[in-house]
Amino acid sequence: EVLFLLEHFKAAAPSMERLFRQARESGVLFVKLTGAEPHVEGNETRIKVSYLDETIGKRVELEADALIVEDTVNPPPSWVEMARALRINMDSKGYFQADNVRNLPIFTARRGIYVLGSSKGLVSPQKAKEEAGAVATAIWSILKEARQQEKAPGVTIDTGKCAMCLTCFRSCPHSAVEFRLGDRWPVFSPVACLRCGICVSSCPGGALSLEEGGATASSSKETVILACKNSAHDAYMLASMKGAEIGEGIRVEKVPCGGSIGVRRILEELENGTKRVVVMVCPHESCKSILGSKVAQQRCHVLGEQMKAIDADGKQILYYTISPGSDAEFLGIIRQWV
Repeated sequence: EVLFLLEHFKAAAPSMERLFRQARESGVLFVKLTGAEPHVEGNETRIKVSYLDETIGKRVELEADALIVEDTVNPPPSWVEMARALRINMDSKGYFQADNVRNLPIFTARRGIYVLGSSKGLVSPQKAKEEAGAVATAIWSILKEARQQEKAPGVTIDTGKCAMCLTCFRSCPHSAVEFRLGDRWPVFSPVACLRCGICVSSCPGGALSLEEGGATASSSKETVILACKNSAHDAYMLASMKGAEIGEGIRVEKVPCGGSIGVRRILEELENGTKRVVVMVCPHESCKSILGSKVAQQRCHVLGEQMKAIDADGKQILYYTISPGSDAEFLGIIRQWV
């Protein structure tokens, strides 16, 4: 008899799902443990293992002829310093790719820096070869774009308002802002910039503007939803395509990222007579700009608390996270105001 005790089981490599089914059909048992390691004791001739079986809700004890412990493969400690130098985020285990579904399979938060093979965990040779091809294609695309100058800078600067406070440099999650020797103002790389708008909304002097994405308040409605184009606006469009009624009192505005929604934008909507402003963005773990959803949540919370402090209704500002394609969830949220 063979027994597997594990917390997570992922059969992601080619043919692994087939091997998993064959193992179960031949009598191999797989037991899932959640947050509790098995207890092992014994000597040279006897091994005793006990664990909590979640199905029956009791501890199970058994004797084993052999105990095999999974090998742990850890990345080199020096990778932490390398990631800091490259200004890219790492995952919880110390590999070169942050835990973000939008990074898969080869991307990082910085355009032009890619990860492949064992730099992001255990990967089969065939998978690494496929990823190398994907990296080559991505690099070719960037070089072609740079030669043809197809992409213009998404951020423009009013030098008369810029105080050189470096807020844009610190806030950019893609390291697209540079300060070069001899330049008086920050330089925004048209290749590295992903046009999330976080730097624009973070600038205390209002010196920056974004060429794309709604940046100012429009006609007044009872409810205004500021929807991230990578998630909430996608869900809204899907609901509209299916013929769902959004409601005449609701206006949905597409924004490039939750982080682009500044305090000024929210206040402008309220000053125009909007009853409530709804910020609807990506879940934290899948924000394309890494920090955008968290920045939006913090701003909504702070502004809501400040409004309560002056006896205003803090509930005028609402915050939700939603995944792209979640039209049913989107409709479920807005039905409370229709």
